[in-house]
Amino acid sequence: MVVGIVNRETNGSNKPSKVAFAGRKPPGRWLLKLLPKRFGAQRAAPDLFNLLGGLAHEVDFLFRERLTEDATIPSHARALQVPSLEVDRTSVIYVRDDEEAIIADCLDHLPWSPLAWSIHRGLKDLVVAYAQPFLTAYREPLARTLAEAVSEHSFALQHRGWDTAFVREWMAEQAASAMLGDDRASGDTCRVITGLGELLWQGVESGMDKTTFWTNSREIPQVQPAGTKLSPDTIVALIKVYMVRWSRDFDYDVYHKLPVTLFVT
Repeated sequence: MVVGIVNRETNGSNKPSKVAFAGRKPPGRWLLKLLPKRFGAQRAAPDLFNLLGGLAHEVDFLFRERLTEDATIPSHARALQVPSLEVDRTSVIYVRDDEEAIIADCLDHLPWSPLAWSIHRGLKDLVVAYAQPFLTAYREPLARTLAEAVSEHSFALQHRGWDTAFVREWMAEQAASAMLGDDRASGDTCRVITGLGELLWQGVESGMDKTTFWTNSREIPQVQPAGTKLSPDTIVALIKVYMVRWSRDFDYDVYHKLPVTLFVT
């Protein structure tokens, strides 16, 4: 996650692959393109990935191609507004059907984590922009589901080590407020949300790394009523994206900016 790579490999998969996301770009219009096995040709992030034990030349790359002012926008392409390298200015990324399917599959393969990440900002930008309409549509039913889970499973939560007074007095409100709030969340709040997600998941914890919600939900939904019943797969899929949204940007180019004296000493 820190270098912007999602591992799409699953047991029994005939086409295992890893996908890398391009970094944040200057303001402008961009077209998303998949370049097979081209991540190694980029700068900075592949070096870090190799240092971590990966093989950058094996990774596919979601490349952002700049569009000129007179360029024709592909028909039916989805427009995503993302942050740019300039403060208070944004970029627009156009995503065609094939690349949209890859993003959805990557979302279903986001690894489960009990806390927010130190994350590659290009990955975060694109994932959040793509998923935001879904987060908005399911915000109220997810908040209600998590709040109700606290009262319905209070003894199980206490058995897992949560403080009795916290469970009875504040946990439900904190979980619901996090879903209905803004882009910021404390470490404690993240742990509350993921703790409830783990409780509601019907299966082994390792299975939380793979969901099916995003690949089965390509159409942007209408806002769902608060009483909508959510499956464990949907709950976990949405929580994983909330963890991405709450994560801290990691500038993977930072070690190129360090003073030479730091390396010498």
